[in-house]
Amino acid sequence: MKKWENEFWVGIYKCKMTYSTRDGIASKWSPHLPKRGLSAQEREQYRSGRDNLLAEVSRHMGGSVLVIET
Repeated sequence: MKKWENEFWVGIYKCKMTYSTRDGIASKWSPHLPKRGLSAQEREQYRSGRDNLLAEVSRHMGGSVLVIET
């Protein structure tokens, strides 16, 4: 099983995002999951961290990654 991870700041929160071929993608927030919506700047930070992880996974897998946000 392959596993990749990226840890990054989103405002005052730290997000550890992992991807494994067995479990897919998961995020752990510290000290806790934000209880309010993210600001525009925080969304940018989150997307940047997420996109960095997915780009690394894509390079190793030799394919493309599609992200759909709702």
